[in-house]
Amino acid sequence: MPNPPVYEPLGLDTIENPEPIYDYLLAEHPVHWHAQMQCWVVARYEDCRYVLTNSDLYARDFRLAGEDVPDDKQSVQSMDPPEQTALRNFLMSAIKLQPITEICRQGCDIIRHRLEELEPSGEFEFQKEIAAPYGMFVVSKLLGIREPNLDEFAAVSEAIARRMDAGLDPSTAAPGDSARRRLYELVDDWLSQPGSDQGLLAMVQGRSDSLGYPRHVIRNTIGIIVNAGYSTTFATTGNATLALLRNPDALEKLRDRSVLPLAVEEIVRVAGPAQGTSRVTTRDTELSGVPIKRGEVVLTLFAAANRDPRQFDRPAEMILDRSPNRHLGFGWGPHACLGGFVGQQALAEYLSCLANLPRAIELAGTPRRRRTATLRCLEYLPVRLRN
Repeated sequence: MPNPPVYEPLGLDTIENPEPIYDYLLAEHPVHWHAQMQCWVVARYEDCRYVLTNSDLYARDFRLAGEDVPDDKQSVQSMDPPEQTALRNFLMSAIKLQPITEICRQGCDIIRHRLEELEPSGEFEFQKEIAAPYGMFVVSKLLGIREPNLDEFAAVSEAIARRMDAGLDPSTAAPGDSARRRLYELVDDWLSQPGSDQGLLAMVQGRSDSLGYPRHVIRNTIGIIVNAGYSTTFATTGNATLALLRNPDALEKLRDRSVLPLAVEEIVRVAGPAQGTSRVTTRDTELSGVPIKRGEVVLTLFAAANRDPRQFDRPAEMILDRSPNRHLGFGWGPHACLGGFVGQQALAEYLSCLANLPRAIELAGTPRRRRTATLRCLEYLPVRLRN
C-alpha cells in the first residue's frame, strides 16, 4: 500500500491552490488517517455525503461519544436530531420569512454607491471595501440589529475562523476563544434589549422561552448565525469575484439573470469557502472498507468531494449551467447550512450586480489568501475600475 499522502492544510501550496492535493486524495487515499489532526480524512463524494447524512453513527454532538461539551460550545450546530430538530426547524422557517432578496438588493445598492465614489482606474482592496461591508449589512438586516463596528467584528470573525484550525496551529486557540466570548457579549446585549419588531432576532426573542432550550444554547446559536452569515458572505463574495475576474466569459454570461440559479450553485461548488467539517463516530464502524473505532473523528473534506469525477463531469471546470449539481458547498443532512438560502440569494444578487456594473472591475495585483484551512478566504484582493 502506498504511503499516506502529505496533506498539509496550512501549507502555503495548499492555501494557494488545494486542488492538486484534493485530486490526489480522491484518486489514491479517499479515506486516510491524518496523524497531526488525529482524525480520518474523507475525500470522496459518496463517503462524505453518507457521513453527513447519518448523524446517529457520525455525530456532531461529541457527548454521544462520551466527551464533555461545555456550555459555551452548545448550540444548534453541536446537537444532533432529535434534540436539535425543534430549534433548527424554527430557525429555518424564521429565516425564510425574512425579506432576503430585498435585503441583498439593498446591500448591492451600497456596493454600487461605494464604487461610484471611487476614481476611475483607482485601485482599492476588494475584501475591505466591498466584501466586508456587504456581509455585515446582509447579516445585520437579517437579524434586525444595528450594524456592529465593522473593524471590530471583522477581527472577531477572523479570530474565530483561525480557531477552527487549532488542531493544526494551537496558537490560534486562545485568541479564538477570546473572540468567541466577545461575540457572545454582543449577542447577550442584543437579546437583553428591545430590538426591532422585524428580523430574525425579534422572532427568537418572542419564542425563546417556549422553544424549551437553555438560554446559552439560544445565545450561542445566534452568535453562530451572525458570525457564519458574515464570514461566509465575506469569503464567498471574494472567492467568486476572483474566479470570475479570471474567467471573463463566465462573468459576461451572468448579465442574464435567468442563468443565476444554476450559476450560483456552480460557483459555490468550485469557489465555496467551507472546506470540510468534522463528525465523531458513536460506535465501531467502517467506511469504504476502512475500520473506524468509536470516538474517532472523521473529517469530511467536501471541497474535495465537490471535485469528485464520480459525481461531477469535468469537475475542474466551472460550468455555469451544470445540472444536476448536488454539491456539498452548504453541507448536507441535519447540519446543512442554516443560512444556505440566504447565501444563495446574497451571491445571486451580488453576481448580477458585478456583471452589470457601469464600470467593470479588474485585477490590479496579486491576490493573497488568508492562512486558514477550514474556511478558504481571500485576505487581500487588489482591484481597480476600468476607464
